[in-house]
Amino acid sequence: MSNRLNQIVAEELLDGFQYNYAYDVSSNLEYIGKAKPGTGDADAGWAIAKFTYSGTNMTTKRLASNNSLMDKVWNDRATYF
Repeated sequence: MSNRLNQIVAEELLDGFQYNYAYDVSSNLEYIGKAKPGTGDADAGWAIAKFTYSGTNMTTKRLASNNSLMDKVWNDRATYF
């Protein structure tokens, strides 16, 4: 795990939210979701971001439905982009 990703994970542990991560076939972080503790993967209540890569370099980060509202469903993450 990169130093920057380690820093992000450490910061997340301190903010009181729960996080989900999904990786692509190259083991790059593809999606990250943030929700209040106890929110299920099939429940609305997630803010989701998607990362795209060129090789191993991250090229873009996009928010689901172009907003950071915590109203998405983690299980449906691919449908927002």
